[in-house]
Amino acid sequence: MKKTDKENAKMFCDAIRTMINKPKNIDNLESYLENCFTNWMKIYASDPEDIAREMKTFADMEI
Repeated sequence: MKKTDKENAKMFCDAIRTMINKPKNIDNLESYLENCFTNWMKIYASDPEDIAREMKTFADMEI
């Protein structure tokens, strides 16, 4: 079932809140995007639910 904009916004912003305290995760995301930002945007950032889920994945990584 498709999430609402409100649900996706919360997931996305919660991921940002999590990464505030996990600078290694931010560095990991930056490093990843340095190599494939354009393709990443096409695949994972073209839909609110996809980008929210992708950001949560990077926020939740144990690095």
